[in-house]
Amino acid sequence: MDKLKPIGKWFMQPEVLGQGIAQVPKVGISLVSTELGNKIINTAVGAIGNIVNEKFNKTKHKAMMRSLFTNLMFTFADPTANQMREIKRNWQDLVGGLKMKNFSTAFGALVEEPQEVVGAIRSAIPSLKGFKAPSLARLRNIPVSSDKIIQAVDTSAVTTYKGFGDSLADDDLVDY
Repeated sequence: MDKLKPIGKWFMQPEVLGQGIAQVPKVGISLVSTELGNKIINTAVGAIGNIVNEKFNKTKHKAMMRSLFTNLMFTFADPTANQMREIKRNWQDLVGGLKMKNFSTAFGALVEEPQEVVGAIRSAIPSLKGFKAPSLARLRNIPVSSDKIIQAVDTSAVTTYKGFGDSLADDDLVDY
């Protein structure tokens, strides 16, 4: 047991503790944002947090908070190859959405779709026998944009068609 005391002291150093605690908000931010949004949000939170910490924090935790916010602020500096490709795609979606004034596309380039978030949460929930996870079914079909785009048509919504010629018969309707 005495051999573990130096390791515990090492983890309690403000710089190391701040780096470790910084991983908690990183997980939350990366869960709800795309790679481009992740880099932007982490950098903004880190920069603003460092400014506030240096100006107003007079406690003994100032060094730990400096380490935490600096870790968040410099996450843009360590992208993997997959992240770089994803950031490029997100950037093209963002610029294209802004050019076309399609703000749902531009917003979608920064924030994950709710279905992706729900899928990530479901994959992290353990599947133990007898374990009942909370239901996420009500999050399944949350509309993301406000431009009233039709995303799916249910056959119950299409009953008759009155226009040119005869109305549709029941065998004209096709389920997908």
